[in-house]
Amino acid sequence: MLGTEGAQLIAAALGSNSSLEHLELAGNILGGHYTAQGFVPDLSGVTALAEALKQNSTLTTLGLRYNKLDAEAAQHLSNALVSNQSLVELHLSNNDLDAEAAKHLSNALVSNQSLVELRLANNLLGCKRESGRWVSDLSGVTALAEALKQNGTLAVLDLRSNHLGDAAKKQLQDASLGRAIKLQL
Repeated sequence: MLGTEGAQLIAAALGSNSSLEHLELAGNILGGHYTAQGFVPDLSGVTALAEALKQNSTLTTLGLRYNKLDAEAAQHLSNALVSNQSLVELHLSNNDLDAEAAKHLSNALVSNQSLVELRLANNLLGCKRESGRWVSDLSGVTALAEALKQNGTLAVLDLRSNHLGDAAKKQLQDASLGRAIKLQL
């Protein structure tokens, strides 16, 4: 497991990389680390990766599944996507991404013109944490639907198992009408 320190080392190399096209970092708990008391969030590795992505122009695929990434991590990655125009596939399935994370990613989708595939399955995009429990919140899905209307490059959006509900799914389907997009709900 790489953890945050390993991610920082990879980010340092990625910033000056001129040949690596695919990077798979699944299952490395980049969003923090475990102690005897439980999980401790630490986004220093994700922040470093996001900063490296802003500079990198060769990476086309980034896999970050199973890394305990949250809304703040999504914000860092979204900021990178605004300036990165080489990344074609981003895999963020099986993390802790919620409605707030969906809003951050939506902001990036409005301006990013290189991303073709975004995988967000098995997260909590239709929810937010309130008083220690998860409750329905479709504001992130609404933002994604609006972003779909403006983004012309995304061809695959995987949103399976995100507690979306029928109304949210319809909203996304309506937003993708007339587009050649594979919407997985």
